[in-house]
Amino acid sequence: MMFKKATTTENAEKKLACTFMKETGSVWEVSLEDQGENLIPLLYKKPCISQNQALDVYASSIVGPNYFWCQHANSEELYRISRIVQEFVDSAQQDPFPMDTLSPRSPCLALFAEDNQWYRARIIRKTSDLFTVLFVDYGNESEVDLKAIRSVPPLLLESAPQAFLCSLAGVEHPEDGVARKNVANPQPGDLVNSEFPDDHSWYRAVILGTNGEDKVNVQYIDFGNEASVSPLKVCRLDAQFLEHPRFSIHCSLSGLADTKDKGLEQEISCQVKKVANADSARKLECKFIKETGSTWEVCLDKNIVLADSLHLGCSAGESIHLDQQSPSSGSLPSQMERSHREHTTLLQFWKPDIFLGQTLDVYASSIVGPGYFWCQCANSEELAEISKVCQLIGNSVQKDTVLMTTPSSGSLCLALFAEDEQWYRAQIVSKTDVISVVFVDYGNESETDLKSLKSVPLQLLEFPPQAFLCSLAGFENSEGSWDDNALDGFYELLADKPLKVTVQKMDNNNKLPVPQYQVKVECEKLIVNDFMKNCWRSSPTESQPEEAANHCSWQLAESDD
Repeated sequence: MMFKKATTTENAEKKLACTFMKETGSVWEVSLEDQGENLIPLLYKKPCISQNQALDVYASSIVGPNYFWCQHANSEELYRISRIVQEFVDSAQQDPFPMDTLSPRSPCLALFAEDNQWYRARIIRKTSDLFTVLFVDYGNESEVDLKAIRSVPPLLLESAPQAFLCSLAGVEHPEDGVARKNVANPQPGDLVNSEFPDDHSWYRAVILGTNGEDKVNVQYIDFGNEASVSPLKVCRLDAQFLEHPRFSIHCSLSGLADTKDKGLEQEISCQVKKVANADSARKLECKFIKETGSTWEVCLDKNIVLADSLHLGCSAGESIHLDQQSPSSGSLPSQMERSHREHTTLLQFWKPDIFLGQTLDVYASSIVGPGYFWCQCANSEELAEISKVCQLIGNSVQKDTVLMTTPSSGSLCLALFAEDEQWYRAQIVSKTDVISVVFVDYGNESETDLKSLKSVPLQLLEFPPQAFLCSLAGFENSEGSWDDNALDGFYELLADKPLKVTVQKMDNNNKLPVPQYQVKVECEKLIVNDFMKNCWRSSPTESQPEEAANHCSWQLAESDD
């Protein structure tokens, strides 16, 4: 509210009556009046209630034994207030508040949506476009927008609220049987026992701050979440609970602390929550990088990696294991060697859902030879969706917000394929004078430069690579080698034909950070593994190579006929 301008002349003096309403720190909130004219007070008149006074009341709003509102049984004053409120709103004096003049504790008139009536109220808090108000003559609360708020006439400020907040006297005995005592004057940093609104259970907490007289902001120290609660839901913490360290550590992901792309940060946050919630019992390994204030910058170990969906890699040092022991009791490093290397966020696609013994309908998307070829799932719906997003992001003129200035082996990206000028998901294989990438949905490789790379959008991480690396089962490189003619013949057998592959063994590939599957291949009722045995040389003698080569060429030519 604004004070009415006093009518004084230059150098004049005027005596004002000052009523001290409330002290906050070293500042008193006051109401002023002079000999003939009342100045508008900032608050409603205080109720005339004294200690040990007995009153006839009704309980007008009940939350629980420690939070309920009582309303005077004599309703004449309430009727008078209600009549003035309705007359004022119905008159020509309707004047919606300017947004910038409303603040917590401001008196106002507010529309109660359930009965479409106006009542005296007070602002509790405001967000960007909504206000939470307390109806001072009843005790209930409601959320309203600016259109449902009017200024309160000075006449109605002279009447004290007809309801007052109460709790049962003495020590509280809640339903769980634990006796608690409220904190008289909670201060930031105080360790307390606080009820969590969502489950009405009590937890250890720390006071973050207060919101006037109505709410206390707390953080639950063993979980990390926060809430705004009534002061009556904040109690003293028993001394026995002070002996235990807190069981949560405030962390931030390494590589994201200085990002200016809030959209990317939110996407990664959503992805982490999605994957973590899917397996909330999973034990994580993390490396503590640097402590800033009460927050630790961390990396998640690449062998744990949140269900293999989101990988947050570290480039230096060994991971610190978090065990069942409280982090503050020994597993949190007090001193740590600082790495001067830049820690970046390394993302990974979902792994393909492929297992031993599984038979898949595929096409051979990239063929180098029997010991190295890629298969692509025959169902192309997911591939079409991936391709659509790739072109949309790749051809966007918007500046890439994730810097690709230091790509490293294993980094994911979008890469432009020069032969068709299309964008595809890729993974960096090596970086020298040029950058070598493998297109993960096809298996072919290409050399490119930094200008032809873009960061991969997080929505594409949810799709596993549509191609997987294979080799023919039953042929070990340590036991023999393929005839030169086998390479071309194998291509002719598989190219552009529907195949059935059965996974018989899984290995790691020495060149790429992907698994390689040893498979049995069936093509048009032909078992390719059996057919290609004629092109395999195991421990050859000097006279065998030419004979084997001629036999393989003849066999492949016969197959073509």
